[in-house]
Amino acid sequence: MTHSTTAIFENGAFKPIKPVKGIPERSIVKINYEPVPTRSKEEIQALLKAVPVARGLATSIERGRKRPWRVEEF
Repeated sequence: MTHSTTAIFENGAFKPIKPVKGIPERSIVKINYEPVPTRSKEEIQALLKAVPVARGLATSIERGRKRPWRVEEF
């Protein structure tokens, strides 16, 4: 049976992004990998800026009731 998950390759090891269920610790598995294209900081910021914000949230931010989330923090 084949399953799929996303992982990060770090310090010579693949580390799953989410917990993997159904595999006992220290199990030997076969991994087929496909690199995921990375994006530049500018591309990520442009994508985040394009996310629509609910009108009520935007109004609360403008009136100072909620702290705005800053894309530049990435």
